Amino acid sequence: MRRRANTLLVLTVVWVGVPVAYGSGETEPSAVAPAPSASLVIELTGMTSDEGPVVYAVWSGPEHWLEAGAIREGKVPVENGTGTITLAEMPYGEYAVSVYHDRNGNGRLDTGFFRIPKEPIGTSNDAKIRFGPPRYEDAVFVLDRPETTITIAVHKVF
Repeated sequence: MRRRANTLLVLTVVWVGVPVAYGSGETEPSAVAPAPSASLVIELTGMTSDEGPVVYAVWSGPEHWLEAGAIREGKVPVENGTGTITLAEMPYGEYAVSVYHDRNGNGRLDTGFFRIPKEPIGTSNDAKIRFGPPRYEDAVFVLDRPETTITIAVHKVF
């Protein structure tokens, strides 16, 4: 019985390690097409100063919205009160974007009493602030064509 178990173990190890060939000895190419991807252009408006960058984050779901977990993050300069973010190779799907104008360049969103932002902010779809941060469901949009452009108005909360 022990010899038979050892033989099965050896055969299993040898069988798993053998590459499978089809017909002419070459492997078949994958029939799975790559997922379509798009370019997302975000036009930023409304900044009253060119000092400091606009910091952005892109989410692909409501989990950790406006916290950690963004799929893309970065910053862009402000020129003449505007800025542009261009994100290439974004898979088709649903997304939401949030931005803030880091006017003092300290790398964080400055907040005051009740964590109300002191620096100008914006979200996709101009999602409204109602007794707390904007909801993901209000900011979500669909990326479903090769190039999509959205505009985000950056403004002070109060």
